[in-house]
Amino acid sequence: MYSANFKKAVSESSALKIATSIAGDSRIETIYLNHVLSDANFNATTPKTGSLKASSAPTGLKAVDAWQESDPTQARVVLSWNSPKNLNGGKLWGYRIWKFDAVANEYKVLVSNTYSTVRELSVSNNLVAGATANFKVAAITRSTNLKFMAVSNQSNAARVLPTATPQPPVLQSAGTITSASPVVAWAAQDKVSRGGLNVSYVATATATDSTSSSCSTNSNSCVLSGLVATKEYIVQITATNSRGSTQSAIVQESLDPMMSLQWYLDSAYGVNATDAWKITKGSPSIVVAVVDSGITEHPDLDDNIVAGYDFISSSSQSRDGNGRDADPSDPGII
Repeated sequence: MYSANFKKAVSESSALKIATSIAGDSRIETIYLNHVLSDANFNATTPKTGSLKASSAPTGLKAVDAWQESDPTQARVVLSWNSPKNLNGGKLWGYRIWKFDAVANEYKVLVSNTYSTVRELSVSNNLVAGATANFKVAAITRSTNLKFMAVSNQSNAARVLPTATPQPPVLQSAGTITSASPVVAWAAQDKVSRGGLNVSYVATATATDSTSSSCSTNSNSCVLSGLVATKEYIVQITATNSRGSTQSAIVQESLDPMMSLQWYLDSAYGVNATDAWKITKGSPSIVVAVVDSGITEHPDLDDNIVAGYDFISSSSQSRDGNGRDADPSDPGII
């Protein structure tokens, strides 16, 4: 995300014309324009606190798990409450929602103002399946002339344990096994990684000819039987709770003949790549930005490169014959 300011204030029509021009670049996904709000306009439209008595606090706050089958990995809860019994001369404007922050050890504002008199709210942000969430709510009122506002005391807290599908298991034994070593093990999952629910596991070993063997357990290891001595099997773990199933990443031995020379992958000062690959080998939807002098052709990268940019102004130093342009290629050593 990039942020840029105009040298001076421009009209709405001029700003939109510039934004439309920039949006024509295929690399730009969305453009948002800032707007300057004058003090006079701000003071006239924003209610002030202090001259309106706050209403009584909302009562009967409830929080329930609201997991949805259409989005099984997302933790979601629904909050509901009763209106304040006494508005003390104000008009109900909306509600403020707090969620307890365990790190800060205090309640923090989750929604500053719902701008609605509806006494129910679906919450999915800042939630972790398997981690207890605590909420409070307050009523926001404003005067009939819209100049003043007040926030009530907080309601009593409501607690809920959101649930979701389990997180993918992390394999601890080898990703490829033989009949000589049929034991499969994975990291024990806590309540959060289990999605807040009881979980069962199935370990499956599959050979290149699609023959397979599996074992089921509620523990974090099991022994596979029936493996053929002449075959190698790729192992995958499936974790299942009442919300659904997830699978561990498929881990295969690297075919890179130079693997042992790449100290930065798995040495004491490396990135622990082999164990990281047991969790994930990345996603095609994730874009990694590399700031360097440019890119050359490479079989590992050629099919996965998105549009880039050359920021080197000197045509001699950029070595591609010109200065800044939309061509990030570098001819390499000349």
